[in-house]
Amino acid sequence: MMNLKTPINAIRKAFGYHAIVDKGRRQAPISSTYHEDDIMSRSERRKLIATAQDASRNFVLLEWMIRKHLDYVSSFHFQPRTKDKEFARRLNLLVDDYSMKQNCDAAKRHPLRRLIRILEQVHTLQGDGGFIKRQDGKLQLIEGDRVIKPTSATKELENVTDLGLVLDDAGATLKYCVCKRDGSQLLFDRLIKAENMIWDGYFGRYDQTRGISPIASALNTLKDLYEASDYNLVKAKYHAMFGMAIMYEAESTGPAFPLVDVDSDNVPNAAAGTIPGFKLQPGLKLELPSNAKIDTIESRTPSNEYQQFTELMIRIAILALDLPFSAFDSSGATFATKLADMNDYLKSANEKRQKNRDILYEITDWKLQSWVANGDLILPKGMTLDEVDYEWVPTGTNWIDPGAQVQATRDAIKSGLTSRQRDCRARGEDAFQIMDELADEEAYASVAGTNGTGCTLEITTPGAESNVDAQIQKDAADNPPPDETENNDEEDTDDAQ
Repeated sequence: MMNLKTPINAIRKAFGYHAIVDKGRRQAPISSTYHEDDIMSRSERRKLIATAQDASRNFVLLEWMIRKHLDYVSSFHFQPRTKDKEFARRLNLLVDDYSMKQNCDAAKRHPLRRLIRILEQVHTLQGDGGFIKRQDGKLQLIEGDRVIKPTSATKELENVTDLGLVLDDAGATLKYCVCKRDGSQLLFDRLIKAENMIWDGYFGRYDQTRGISPIASALNTLKDLYEASDYNLVKAKYHAMFGMAIMYEAESTGPAFPLVDVDSDNVPNAAAGTIPGFKLQPGLKLELPSNAKIDTIESRTPSNEYQQFTELMIRIAILALDLPFSAFDSSGATFATKLADMNDYLKSANEKRQKNRDILYEITDWKLQSWVANGDLILPKGMTLDEVDYEWVPTGTNWIDPGAQVQATRDAIKSGLTSRQRDCRARGEDAFQIMDELADEEAYASVAGTNGTGCTLEITTPGAESNVDAQIQKDAADNPPPDETENNDEEDTDDAQ
């Protein structure tokens, strides 16, 4: 029992946070904190980037993780939101034209959609990266490892940090030190002002100035999985080389297992008390002594325990990118599980999407200024540049069960719990564009056909009676066919007369 004279350290040890109490049963708690940039120094940063890129090149699981991640967080399409349809059409044409590789990429290799995807891949593997806004209106992608202070720094780089930034007193970036590649070396190229650079990445602490790859915490697990799978494949190959086991009771005299050259012409026979050599081939026939028997070698590689442990490690590794296991293996997942996993994943992907949307908004605002200044885009009367309304909409996900989800969406709209715009936006569609397309179809259908009489287009609930069917039934009721019984009676009367 403790009293007022009990030492404060004993009180803390008994009632404090056990995570910071060293009881000798695990690694001692860490007592020092450091700036994130000090932990991830220039050399350590290059080591992490090189390791991540090498793992991505060689391990299909990591490459799949990155591709799946990119599918959800780096795919967008442009939608004007202004009510002036002619202005919206012109703006959409300018964005489409600029998005072509020869117009947006300084290297003329990638369209805008692919530039955004590659940039997100750079963020995922290297931690950060960005675009230089060139004077010719094009973008030049700078990978994160190219922004660094070179080892042979000159006097003009004395204010550059080891991680390649010029910072003000508040920690804001003023300039980026961009290097060029020379084999494995990075040589100084130029200093880029922050206003001419679009830069972003993955940040976990407020004080850090450079992004850190989100897969850093999973790299060791991924490397272990890669090596273990290689070792098990080698083991399976060795087991496959030994297809048969021959058990033989040796005589008291002579070697237990006489060595026989299978390519020799002098192969002893079974009567001599030796085991003849042979090669495994189709139609093989063996004549063995009466005291010999054959059994096959069963490798049992990989074992069930290894497979279960590997599955657990994969579940842990893909959490680095918040990917659900049902995205990797959906064989045992129900519809409800897939839907719940997808909804949960989209919540975690929202911030990553928004990071890339902000980049696209910055690019678009930059181009809008030049289009208006050059006269390529004329603002409607009374509209300012800040009032130009548009949106970069993430590419939506397909319905898992269209029938059930369409019905649920219809009920939600009828109940006032959502709107057509909100639902379409979630699926990457434009509700107004769909309405315009439906109106165009109806207008065309009204004058379709060789004689211009038109045709009827109708969309009804599955199983419900359509308006066309209802009209046919109504016409049939208003104009019933003549009663054949009455006609037969009249004919019989005429015959009798």
